[in-house]
Amino acid sequence: MKTLYIFTILLFLLYIAGSCNDDQQKLFSGSTTMHFALSDNELDSIACSFLNTSESYITVNLPVELNGYAGQNYRFRLKADSSQTTAIVNKHYQPLEEFYEIKKDEYSLNVPITLNYSPELDSLSVKLVLQLEPAAYMSTGISYRQEATIVSSNRLPPIPYWDGYYSSYFGPYSRVKHRYILSELKLNTFVKFEDYMEWSNLNRTQKTAYGMQMNNFFAENEIYDEHGQRIEPWMN
Repeated sequence: MKTLYIFTILLFLLYIAGSCNDDQQKLFSGSTTMHFALSDNELDSIACSFLNTSESYITVNLPVELNGYAGQNYRFRLKADSSQTTAIVNKHYQPLEEFYEIKKDEYSLNVPITLNYSPELDSLSVKLVLQLEPAAYMSTGISYRQEATIVSSNRLPPIPYWDGYYSSYFGPYSRVKHRYILSELKLNTFVKFEDYMEWSNLNRTQKTAYGMQMNNFFAENEIYDEHGQRIEPWMN
């Protein structure tokens, strides 16, 4: 009798557990959605540059989030929108996977998108516009987060304030010199006007040390600028 009682209790507990799972699935049934989860600053676009790297590729992690029931695996695809995309597969970016998957009990996935360097990126930007395609049984997510754009470039913006801020440490401006400064010093500066704040926070000794480092680099390496002139050392 006691054994029968225990067995009945176990069956009841199993029934309750199963009912809870069923109720949970019903609660989220038809309401599980996906969306790109870029930051508020990015919203629907990520700008990538090869300026601060000597590598021939960059990997961008594109975050995708799940809203709703996470008790199963969810597959989805990323599709390049041919009407908006100017990047060329295998030239500007690596082919996308057939599908991606958010695993059970997880609510997000960083999808790696590999961008390739190409010489024309020195003078233009290309964009890869990706559309999120969740499984057919899922509901549509946040409408304005179903598309994400990755802009790839290697262009150097003009620096009209070079003579006022940097020339005493780095000599006359040239685009080739500018590019080498970025790659050798690994500083997040010399790209846009706001970067001047990082440079201005350095003391004179630090600035002089960076200038001397680049001066010695060009003294030891025969490098020519965009006009075919050798970049000569500028410090005695």
